[in-house]
Amino acid sequence: MLCFIGLIRPLVDAGLLPAETGLVVHAVSGYSGGGKGLIKTYEEEDHEPWGAYGFALNHKHLPEMAKWTGLQEEPIFCPAVGDFKQGMVVSVPLRFSQLRAGATAADVHAAMVAHYDGKQFVSVKPLNDKEGMMKHVSHQTNVAESQVEKFVCMMICSPRTFAPTETKPVPARGAAPARWALAASCVAMKTCQMALGASALLLPRRLVRRRAVVEGDVHTVAVKKWLDSMIIGMSFCPWAGPASEANGIRIATSMANSPAAALEDLKAEAARLQGARDSTVTTLLVCPCVEPWEDFANFKDFRETELQNGEALVEEFGCKVVCFHPHSQASDSYGLQEGDDIVIRAGDGEQLCGTVLGIMPEGEDGASNLKVQFYGKVDEGDAENGEFGMQPFSDAADRVETVPEQSENCIYYGRHGLAELIGRAAPSRSRSTGVLQLIGREALQDEDACRSILGRAPRIVLHLLRAADLEAVDNQKAFETLERNEEVVEAMGEEEFDRRVQECALERGAFLRPDAVNDTNKLELFCFANEDKKSLWLAARLDNLGKGASGACVQNLNLALGFPEETGL
Repeated sequence: MLCFIGLIRPLVDAGLLPAETGLVVHAVSGYSGGGKGLIKTYEEEDHEPWGAYGFALNHKHLPEMAKWTGLQEEPIFCPAVGDFKQGMVVSVPLRFSQLRAGATAADVHAAMVAHYDGKQFVSVKPLNDKEGMMKHVSHQTNVAESQVEKFVCMMICSPRTFAPTETKPVPARGAAPARWALAASCVAMKTCQMALGASALLLPRRLVRRRAVVEGDVHTVAVKKWLDSMIIGMSFCPWAGPASEANGIRIATSMANSPAAALEDLKAEAARLQGARDSTVTTLLVCPCVEPWEDFANFKDFRETELQNGEALVEEFGCKVVCFHPHSQASDSYGLQEGDDIVIRAGDGEQLCGTVLGIMPEGEDGASNLKVQFYGKVDEGDAENGEFGMQPFSDAADRVETVPEQSENCIYYGRHGLAELIGRAAPSRSRSTGVLQLIGREALQDEDACRSILGRAPRIVLHLLRAADLEAVDNQKAFETLERNEEVVEAMGEEEFDRRVQECALERGAFLRPDAVNDTNKLELFCFANEDKKSLWLAARLDNLGKGASGACVQNLNLALGFPEETGL
């Protein structure tokens, strides 16, 4: 009922759907909506996986469905129940011919967006949003626990709790017990039973433990497909295949909806990986519910600050973090990163080789500075020409300086790992045994563009790796793998790479899942259109236990008593 009203009322109010329109509505919900009898059937007895009902076409909610949408006649309602406990999807098919003359799918979608603008518990997804229909939303509370407890206590104890505030005053003291007072008491008891019975969904974390991570859901399936078809299938990571064959890769989904909660889940997974006694050697934590991270800029800030570019968990858990995002972009500062190698022309003409330890904030002139540890100088060839040998410094640990990032003296940049290739680890040598070819600034930007593309995945993924395992990796093999990957991406092209990633995100299992908003007070609305066929499919989903029962109960009670609508939800 709530889903149908939520879809149709905005269209009637906007004049897009005539009130006399006859509609058909299809719905499938979890078996918990059928009460104890149906729950027992599905949980304890043999049963069908799916079943339709309501063949008398006289469902008890039909009058409300007509009244609260503004329709003049009741819709034809075709309900069904599925073999899952909670969750609901309702869909309404429409022809353009049923709409106001000249109305388009964009008009319908715009009316829904305008109707729910600023609403906390109702979200209208973008037109034809196939990716959004797969996203899970995790439960969150908006008030402190003490407020919820106070609210429930007040419901039980206050003599004014259920007194109508405008139309029916509280009877005077000493007056004979009125039928209204008895009815109010009954309503109070019943409402408290409903609210308290729903506490497993509504009360905060101390009373109900949040499911931190889940496995085997649609998000882990999408990431597994990306891992198998691209990372392993296209040999982007030669170490992933053997780990997968040994059942050493754990993929789990965090249900956290805030960066702080996701970080806690990440730490818990890092602790699990650190003490793993099974075959697990690495973990992919999928984070589809943190809405601020949908903007890559916010995710990038989290990566750089909270995760310290992947180093934040090394000291406590011995793990590094590699981040993936569907919209990964190249970094700023010409692609320069901490750990890169750089060649600086000194005032006396010497060319100094060093490692970037940090990129300092921009000053008043808008320029950044680099904190560089110099470990040698060019003594064979010329860095300007891209080929040279190097003499190591014996006092490299003391040679840390700050230089301007955009100085013309910054000749060439080199990517991570090049220092090892020129004998940095062997300062006793007078020079390296070979020559280097570093890449210039413009080439580095191209390289970073390729790497940002390689950092794209069908979901936001925080990849945990043991630091000890990374230290054991052969640097030469790692460098050759990076070069090979960049060549593959450049040959494939960004558009084709993104298409393959999206194929993983929208696989055959990309259904409008009824359980995606379970344990929340959310109502999600979708609008799909086929302009050629002049047809629309409106869809809505909610948790029939959360929003559909307990959430609606508390929300309506808030409105009746004059509390903020979101209190306790």
